[in-house]
Amino acid sequence: MEECEPDHLIDGWYVDGARSDSSVPRWNADAEDEADNFIKPYEFEGDSTTVTGSISIRAAHGTDPIDKTSYPGLDKQISDANEPEWSNDDVDAAAGQDVNFKLTSNVPDDLLNYIIPDVDEPEIVTPAAANALVPVKDRGEYHLTFHDKMNDMLVDATVPVVTLDRPDGQEDVTLTAGTHYTYTTDTGDGCDFHIAIDLVALYNAGIIKEADIEAATPIVVTYNAKLSDDATAGTYENEAWTTVDENEWISDHDKVYVNTYKLSIFKYDQATDEALPGATFTLYNDENCADEHIVATDLSENDGFASFDGLDAGTYYLKETEAPEGYVCSDTVVTIIIGEDGQQNAENIVNVKFANSQIPHTGGMGTTLFSIVGGALIATAGVIFVISRKKRARSAA
Repeated sequence: MEECEPDHLIDGWYVDGARSDSSVPRWNADAEDEADNFIKPYEFEGDSTTVTGSISIRAAHGTDPIDKTSYPGLDKQISDANEPEWSNDDVDAAAGQDVNFKLTSNVPDDLLNYIIPDVDEPEIVTPAAANALVPVKDRGEYHLTFHDKMNDMLVDATVPVVTLDRPDGQEDVTLTAGTHYTYTTDTGDGCDFHIAIDLVALYNAGIIKEADIEAATPIVVTYNAKLSDDATAGTYENEAWTTVDENEWISDHDKVYVNTYKLSIFKYDQATDEALPGATFTLYNDENCADEHIVATDLSENDGFASFDGLDAGTYYLKETEAPEGYVCSDTVVTIIIGEDGQQNAENIVNVKFANSQIPHTGGMGTTLFSIVGGALIATAGVIFVISRKKRARSAA
């Protein structure tokens, strides 16, 4: 038995005679005129029949295909003040910085299948064949739910804005919580929120038009969240997906990421390699290192380490502004770039080794030396260290 085209409805079963047997009419798919595509229906006795001997029958279908249907998808995007273009990948942010998120789904092209027909005006029920796919008892509702799950370091999320985002020149519609959709933060499944929309109800209310169904008009959810002030160097995930009718269908999970960085400084005696506490380091965002451009200051501890954590991508200028007692203070400014092209540090950490010599008892001023270490890179004074923020390979959830 030959398989029917997947986007056509079977409208009957027909005798399938061999082409060489002219006494048995069959579907003639090669005819130039559609009227010559003749077929002979096979007559069943009720819902079934008993056949003695061999018989060949064929499934046949009408000439008009049913539109293929698609469930609403989900596209997750991210942006911030420094990277205002929406991205499907990641952005860099400092601790305490706001980040923008956008979830985009769409009006499904099979929504008419779920509309209860108007029995007083049956002629408006279109497309008739497509509507026949969903029993009337199953129509009347179509629940689309957005699920959003953020890393715990993404905090203080704003209440989402939900929009029917029509193409240019057409009026968008901002939906209202409680009236057009349900917004839930106590989800019970680890998500930060759910947004549940009954698309049939919006259609019946005249908000979703048939043109929206034909165009698969985007349904867009936007909100902001903040990268926590306590965030340390790393990559923080935001994951979202959609479901239809209580998980009858689930979209792919889409993820975006927020990166933040750390500058770690090791202060040591260049003669003994021992850690030096008590050195003050100042980080600037301007090469002139003026006080108004200070990002932060830190003091090396007993283990010799000072650090600046939760940094955004960008260019920074590191300077030792006070040396440990008995040591020469360096007047060299180290330029550090966290940006596009350079060596990748999987932990989002820039490591700097900063050496000092003691003040000599006689003679000159002594010497100062620092080096920047990242992976295999060891640099002398004045060179630039670059850490890549290109997307890393991440395993699927």
